[in-house]
Amino acid sequence: MLQHLPSPWGEVLPVLPHLRLAAWEYALPCRVPLPVGRHLLINQRRGFLVRIASPDGRIGWGDVAPLPGLHAESLDHAWGQIMQAAEWMRAHGTDAQRLVSCLSSLAPSVRWGLDTALDDWRLAGESTAAWRDARVSINGLFTLGADPKVAFDKIRSGCGTLKVKVGGRAAGMTWQTEVAALKALRSEVGDGVRLRLDANRAWSLSEAIQFGRAVEGLGIEYIEEPLQAPSELERFYEGTGLGYAWDETLRARARAPVMEAVPPRGLRAIILKPALLNGMPALERSIRWADRAGVQWIVTSCFESGVGLRNLARACWLHGSGSRAMGLGTSDYFSDDILEAPGLVIDGWIWARVLKRRCVCHPREVGCLRMR
Repeated sequence: MLQHLPSPWGEVLPVLPHLRLAAWEYALPCRVPLPVGRHLLINQRRGFLVRIASPDGRIGWGDVAPLPGLHAESLDHAWGQIMQAAEWMRAHGTDAQRLVSCLSSLAPSVRWGLDTALDDWRLAGESTAAWRDARVSINGLFTLGADPKVAFDKIRSGCGTLKVKVGGRAAGMTWQTEVAALKALRSEVGDGVRLRLDANRAWSLSEAIQFGRAVEGLGIEYIEEPLQAPSELERFYEGTGLGYAWDETLRARARAPVMEAVPPRGLRAIILKPALLNGMPALERSIRWADRAGVQWIVTSCFESGVGLRNLARACWLHGSGSRAMGLGTSDYFSDDILEAPGLVIDGWIWARVLKRRCVCHPREVGCLRMR
């Protein structure tokens, strides 16, 4: 397996070829309105395709896509920072240490998009044979209350793991009706499909404990963020025996100077959204912590484009995700994409191959890209 370039870049490549940065804005049409956060629906996923190029012809692609309701930075702010980074590269394009310092001051979505474009540029020189089997297992995403056919379609497409959204008060469901729906789902899909739950901090401790006890025996792998008050997660585990996962809680704790050496009782997984972290170094620190603590790490998307998903898959593969299902099965939420190569997702796996310049950047041909 290829090994990821250690961070920071400047320690390994003190001198770079003179790099150039270009960017295009895209808008991917959603098949149906996409819920982001608790009270926002979007009909288009907008972002920026970035390209880093060097005089020797190598090209690296990245995706800068702040998501409304999730990222603090707006699209306009991200665009300004991309242009700022382009100026840095024009002025200091061969000084890797200076580039690392500049990147560290950027908003998370911009930092991640440029970090992965740099990685893509570096890996463009690798043999394609080294990437022949570079693929990552993905989970299907399903919301209780939606048409069950969606879940079955995910399974038929090859997904052996379903991430099921619960806590759906907006859909008029209570925890009791969700328990009944989960039991029906388990009965239909059988014991061979893994079920992960995500409650998005929907419940009080009392409600969550009742729910956790009611789903005992359904083979739930873990439940993500069940509590409105995350400080009570250990009490939830003590009351149910059901393991939990950190998402928002992880991001809050990761801002502390040092993560605790011993994970709290009941922690089964950490959910990593790299576009919300401080670039590749922050992702690597989180993965190292999880590996030392004996906790699963699950990388999930923020509904990025095909380029962004491919870059996330590559990061997972390089860090040894193995057959563990990652949360990258979101490409079918869009009716168009900016990735030309077919077969990004096949039979429940997402491919992490280097693109080798196969990314479309012709606005008139695609209809979802334009120069800003």
